[in-house]
Amino acid sequence: MKMKKLMALALAGIMMLGVLSGCGGKKSEPSTGSGASDSKAVEITFPSMWVGVNSNTPWFEDRMAAFNEQYGDQIKVTVEEIAGDQNYVDKMKVLYSSNWYGKREDAYMSNETGVSRAKKPYHFDIYEKDAGGYAGVALKYMRAKNSGKESEMILCVPNEGAIPGLLDTDVVEITCTLKDGVYIPHKIEHPGQLQMELIRRVKMYERLASEALRTKSISKAVDCLMVHPLVNSYSLASQLVQEYLESNKDYTEGWH
Repeated sequence: MKMKKLMALALAGIMMLGVLSGCGGKKSEPSTGSGASDSKAVEITFPSMWVGVNSNTPWFEDRMAAFNEQYGDQIKVTVEEIAGDQNYVDKMKVLYSSNWYGKREDAYMSNETGVSRAKKPYHFDIYEKDAGGYAGVALKYMRAKNSGKESEMILCVPNEGAIPGLLDTDVVEITCTLKDGVYIPHKIEHPGQLQMELIRRVKMYERLASEALRTKSISKAVDCLMVHPLVNSYSLASQLVQEYLESNKDYTEGWH
């Protein structure tokens, strides 16, 4: 499914995330976070590059109007128009860097890229060089493979027995040894029962979600949401799928 066919659901999630995290919201009085009194709608500023002559502008404006019409008494979205792809990228970097980017790079991505900045306070500059994110991961992998030296990396690879209880074909993000041009996933011998229950359910959700999208199957879409730990209900999953299909009926032709 094309990206814009999924954006209605993603947009609602992003805007709700903005409400919860306090990014870009405002009250009637000056404030750095979002919020609302009991009688007034929460206001959210939503940066968008789908403006002007951009080919996605008509679709985006239609979705925004529909959202404001349905939820305008609770959440009012104002679009901040940002023309040009690079201008939008710079804006997103600045917003993201306000809190989470540095923490992510210093912890999670430092393992993948092999570059750690934890020794000094993180400072963001959109023009300075960084570890490269996922591009840095790819470069580290290519260097390791071309050098022939044994090394370790965290990679997304087929499970191949590394985590018991999962299919060999399930993709897992796990520490691997790179040796002689191949990867060897590190086995986890005794994962906890609670951890495995969560892992199994999320993997089942991923398999069913993939099948639902590939076959346009409503029943598989319901199944995938039903097993997800954040839904965990057949009736709620059915309701979510029907509302999604109805909200995006112009883009979900062929679902059965």
